[in-house]
Amino acid sequence: MSTFVELEVNLLSDSPKKGLEASRARDHKSARASLPDHKQREIKFLYD
Repeated sequence: MSTFVELEVNLLSDSPKKGLEASRARDHKSARASLPDHKQREIKFLYD
């Protein structure tokens, strides 16, 4: 039973890694874009 679990874990972790590698090969930035300054100020104002 644990062999199947290990296989599943390996398969599930390989897919995202391959996708990220392909994305990097296309020179795609994986970081989330930062918020515009006015949105950051608004969030800070609402938080305080």
